[in-house]
Amino acid sequence: MFMTKDQATTEIRHAIKDKATILFYNEQMGRNSYLKKEDNPVWKVELKRFRKLVKEGKMEVNVHNNKDKTFEGKNFYQIVVQLLDKDDLGGMSPMAAMGFGELVSGWAYYFSRKGDRDAMFKYLSK
Repeated sequence: MFMTKDQATTEIRHAIKDKATILFYNEQMGRNSYLKKEDNPVWKVELKRFRKLVKEGKMEVNVHNNKDKTFEGKNFYQIVVQLLDKDDLGGMSPMAAMGFGELVSGWAYYFSRKGDRDAMFKYLSK
């Protein structure tokens, strides 16, 4: 999906206003999305799926992709999960590229709290 910088900016502003805790690009929906605190049960299911893929050697997280980003004065904490299947490397996140100026292969997630990002990295790296 193609996204302009203006579209990404508008969507990120909306997520901030709605008190999002995690911002990401949803490939199945073809748009940026976010989760709020009350979505934690859904997020835990996704984390378990990611962890299983990491343990099977099909996905990885690398510390060099953990970056601190700022959007209009608000701090976000990036983590990227990358598939290791040469036929399906995931994609490039339009939110990462157009919203945060970050070109990465894989799925980028932006947390409103650094501790949450770091906990995800630790959980997936076990």
